[in-house]
Amino acid sequence: MDLSEKSQSSRVQRGHRRHGSRYKARSRAVELLFEAELRDLDPVELVAVRSRESAIREYGVKPVPAYTREILAGVAQELNGLDEVIADHLTDDWELYRIAGVDRAILRVVVWEMLFNDEVPPAVATVEGTELASQYSADSSPAYINAMLDVIAKQAEDLALSLRVTTTADETTAFAFPEHSTESETVVVTDDAGLGDNGVSESAASESTVSDSAESLPSSAEPVETQHPDAAAAADAMLDQPRVGDQEPQ
Repeated sequence: MDLSEKSQSSRVQRGHRRHGSRYKARSRAVELLFEAELRDLDPVELVAVRSRESAIREYGVKPVPAYTREILAGVAQELNGLDEVIADHLTDDWELYRIAGVDRAILRVVVWEMLFNDEVPPAVATVEGTELASQYSADSSPAYINAMLDVIAKQAEDLALSLRVTTTADETTAFAFPEHSTESETVVVTDDAGLGDNGVSESAASESTVSDSAESLPSSAEPVETQHPDAAAAADAMLDQPRVGDQEPQ
């Protein structure tokens, strides 16, 4: 089941409301950012490839919405700062690269909106991010993502100012996702019964083993341009891997 099919199935099962064009563009950004990290690609370059492919009917690729492009360009530019904010709002038992890859994509997209898009109120971004987690991720994800986003939303103005001050206009380094280990490890999954110092509940915790090994890429991976029409196959396969909340406690 690919990411789009999973989201459709989730909407039927959970009775999700109909979504507007901006939500759909945000969803597409999550899908593309997830794939970009999985394959260690610059998301802006991936968008450019998908846009070219959308002009070829045989590929069956949907056009990339303008707002999707805006989100991914912003996330690519602000990635380090966004990851720092997200990591700072995880509990001490969590690490950014031990949560599900789709959860990282959702958080990066929504936190960018909170801090860098003045047209999206932080409270609205929180609701939309929780909806994305319900649509795409494991059953345990919406609660902790909602708790995190709620705290970040309350600090959005100060966080945005801090990131904008530290981001210089002359930064020209090539884009790259930060390196991280892909070995399995035990992480703590929490609910929203009570928030800890960093905004995520530390009560009623349960443990799950999460393997990120499927996210590792061969060092000889081919450029994205050579891999279509199955360009998203690797990302689709990742969706069938166990995620936080999908496994029995060890």
